[in-house]
Amino acid sequence: MDSKQQSTSNKASVSGGSGSGGGGSKLGSDNPRFPLTSGQLNEINSIIGNALREDLGGYGSVGDVTTLSTVGESVTATARFLAKADGIVAGICVAQRVFDMVDKSLITDWSKSDGDSVKSGEHFGSVSGNARSIIIAERLALNILQRMSGVATATRRMCDAVTASTHPTTKILDTRKTLPGLRVLEKLAVVMGGGTNHRYGLFDMVMIKDNHVTASGGIQSAITNVHSFLTKHHSHSLTAGSAGRVSASIPIEVETRTLDEVKQALSVGGVDRIMLDNMVRVDSQNGKIDCSMLQKAVALIQAHNNKLPPESAATPATTTATADTKSGFTFKPKRVETEASGNVTLQTVAAIAETGVDFISSGSLTHSAIALDISLKIATADVPKTGH
Repeated sequence: MDSKQQSTSNKASVSGGSGSGGGGSKLGSDNPRFPLTSGQLNEINSIIGNALREDLGGYGSVGDVTTLSTVGESVTATARFLAKADGIVAGICVAQRVFDMVDKSLITDWSKSDGDSVKSGEHFGSVSGNARSIIIAERLALNILQRMSGVATATRRMCDAVTASTHPTTKILDTRKTLPGLRVLEKLAVVMGGGTNHRYGLFDMVMIKDNHVTASGGIQSAITNVHSFLTKHHSHSLTAGSAGRVSASIPIEVETRTLDEVKQALSVGGVDRIMLDNMVRVDSQNGKIDCSMLQKAVALIQAHNNKLPPESAATPATTTATADTKSGFTFKPKRVETEASGNVTLQTVAAIAETGVDFISSGSLTHSAIALDISLKIATADVPKTGH
């Protein structure tokens, strides 16, 4: 952002400033509740920088013509954040970074931290300083807060439903069904809402889906192909000149859609988790939830696990393979995790958890989350008598 957009000589900086927010407003390693890798932190800085350029027109643009033409350069103000609906606030640490990047001299004061509940009509933060800077940062800060708070609120509601069920230890997972370019923010919001992140992308977990199974020629072929690939590539780059390597302990999951496929996956072995997809039915007439198929699948896997020592659960599937001249690989038995997906809603999630499944994944946490209504209004302004 061009420095003439601001009342001071401070230029926008990706390094951010200290502000005056509490621990809940910090981003990255300074926030122990929601730590981020350096790569994720850089990604968030990039998202904010791109969004500011999108709003202000980039290099050579005059910038916010309305604010520049209506608000005096030396006007100072205080604006307050207001929740206009009940929910879970998330993204305070990112909004803080927006203000820091627009104008390091802005002072913020947050009464809530990321992951806290807010009530409609409750003020939970304020920003003070140059009025131009506050208005320039306003929409981006609100867009991020509203979106992330909507995701966190949806997540918390599902987590609460599971907690109230007879199997409260089931964990709620997100998916890759996120807005392109905003995955780091949406997955952070899921954690702030009490959920757990599934794989971040296509690189950090082997997830054998139905299309992979079909294109491989079956479950056994798909699993064998995975281990053959990992055996070959875990110790060196995937492509010439690439710095990327496949971890020797990368988790492996296979999707199943029928009880027969569950039996096949257990018979073959070589996986850490079995996904039980679309095994829940909801009657369109009376809304009755039928988890009988899912219950049978979980029971099959639990019976398999009960035959094995508990410590086998900690053994990565990648280390259970032994080369076999006939089948390609044989696999040492290990305990397998269970994950339910499909037809997961706020109405069905408790019943799904009560089957005893370890994880429930839901794309709706991100692709269907409703933004939490939040506003930022200037409460006081100090306008010099000389005017603009």
